[in-house]
Amino acid sequence: MVAEFVMLVVGGLKFGAIYALAALGIVVIHKATKTVNFAHGAFVLAGAYATYGIVEGLKLGYWPTYFLVPIAAGLLAAAIELGGTVTGEHGIGLLKRDGMRRELSAGVLAMQQAVKQTLDPLNLFNPGKVVGIP
Repeated sequence: MVAEFVMLVVGGLKFGAIYALAALGIVVIHKATKTVNFAHGAFVLAGAYATYGIVEGLKLGYWPTYFLVPIAAGLLAAAIELGGTVTGEHGIGLLKRDGMRRELSAGVLAMQQAVKQTLDPLNLFNPGKVVGIP
């Protein structure tokens, strides 16, 4: 009975730590962007990918992840805040789409949509993806 209680406490602490990391990521993003917008799924997903990479790829375990992932999320948010970019040399993926919208002006986004509309008036090429969604 004591072993089951300890197992439940440890499990609860693990879930609490995961929720705390997600909340910390949202707070870092909120402070960096100075907006009240909790639709930062791309940053949370980036944190999830970083967590997976550290735990499964590097085999470091969860404790280093609790310290490294918030730092990585903070660096990503700071890069955008300081005028950096979230793009890569191969373009924008769905993961970085929200960051692109925060980074680029409305005029640049409208230009991208106009070029896509000109080259693809029937919206056959990659419909509903990065370019062409307001």
